[in-house]
Amino acid sequence: MKSVVRFHFPQVVFEKQQKKLFNPVLKKRFKNRPEERVRLKWVEYLLHETDWNRNRISFESPVSVRQTESTLRADLILYSEELKPKILIECKSDKVALTGKTGEQIARYNSDLKAPFLILSNGVVDLNYEIREKEAVETSKLFSSKPKKFERDSNYWSKRGFSGLINSEQDQEIIPNFLNQFWNDSIQSDIRYLAFKSVHIDLPIDQYYRIFQADNVTKLAISTVGHSSSESYLVAVLNQKGVNRAILYLNLNKMIENRPDPVLKVSEEGQEIGELKSDISGYFTGDKEINITDFSTAVLKLF
Repeated sequence: MKSVVRFHFPQVVFEKQQKKLFNPVLKKRFKNRPEERVRLKWVEYLLHETDWNRNRISFESPVSVRQTESTLRADLILYSEELKPKILIECKSDKVALTGKTGEQIARYNSDLKAPFLILSNGVVDLNYEIREKEAVETSKLFSSKPKKFERDSNYWSKRGFSGLINSEQDQEIIPNFLNQFWNDSIQSDIRYLAFKSVHIDLPIDQYYRIFQADNVTKLAISTVGHSSSESYLVAVLNQKGVNRAILYLNLNKMIENRPDPVLKVSEEGQEIGELKSDISGYFTGDKEINITDFSTAVLKLF
């Protein structure tokens, strides 16, 4: 089944223009690695959409495996109110397909732990199991179908590296409203974490991107970046026939406030700074709901 954590994102901190992941339970920073991103997406889901007490979430707990007489580390163990292992969660990179072989690892972990429920997740797909008579049987969602409501405001998106400085009350509403629409299950497109390198703005642009297929040879990756001491940028990468041809940075603060030269385009021909070639401001001011085909077409015209 589709992962319940697809639209949750790990918190981040920035050190010397390097992005690190922040665990809000352990209050620690970690290297930005694929499996860690998935694990922290689960932490976000548990804290925001379930009633699971953070004191009953265990990280990388050592687990003895009798068959090999070795000790492995489970990604997440969720404990019951009686402090007994209830759910074991094994996290894989989103590039790893979940198969029977990947399921063997979580089964080995559980041979000693004996949690009644198991989850194998790559952040895109979840495989949920219940242990019945020592057999792992696929089961449905293991958490409440009535998620808690929480506000994805400017602070929420800033802590996750999607938005930056709020220069006015207008900014405080506009960018979060756009992001709440953009990162919504009603929009159909592929989602990938892409590690682009950039020296053109003072921000790392490795981020979760939505991928849009413009035509048979053209793809467009779109996201936003920012943090508490930077302005917000929409970043779009144009890929044709498998090659990244150009990258575009749109300073959202400049666009919203009608300041000059909000666009920086970097292509094989060099850098270009200037005004918008296509007016997409309506998607940020609330005048338009995001029809993703129309929006991606409008962003493509910026190139």
